Amino acid sequence: MIEKTLFNIPYYTLPTLYFKKKKQNLLSILKGYPEEKSGIQNFKTNKHLNRENLKQIFVEELKEELEHFSNKIKNDIIVKEVWSVLYEKNDYQSIHNHGTLGYYGILYLEYPDDGPTTEFLQPWNNIKNDKSTLFSYSPKEGDIIIVPSFVNHFSNPNFSDTPKRVISFDLKIK
Repeated sequence: MIEKTLFNIPYYTLPTLYFKKKKQNLLSILKGYPEEKSGIQNFKTNKHLNRENLKQIFVEELKEELEHFSNKIKNDIIVKEVWSVLYEKNDYQSIHNHGTLGYYGILYLEYPDDGPTTEFLQPWNNIKNDKSTLFSYSPKEGDIIIVPSFVNHFSNPNFSDTPKRVISFDLKIK
């Protein structure tokens, strides 16, 4: 008998090069794009603001990382959108995805040692018990994770006294 794989969902992790310098630059830029809570959200974000300049600055700051990813997948990419999310104590993000095409990424800009994990939901139930299967990602500050856009994910509540701040981005494959 030969075992083979029908489906595989790759994801990518990479460190932010020269993270300390880039972190300071990005935090300085984010002062012009304050995160706010809106409606029923359980977190703060600046996704409601015009962020075109933020996207340009992000692409310049992370040029090497984005090029590395593009080379890895052997496709050109376009950064479609960039925004930040701030999770203060008890804040969380409910399950969602970023559409059916391309990838999304998360840069963990400020991440407390006791920060919440990011959870990814397998798009099919476990074949042994017919239950949902989660993959937990425990990042460290400066990590970038890039995942296919269709993968549902969420952030557990931040029980830390220190806020968690991420920069999220959507990528289109050319």
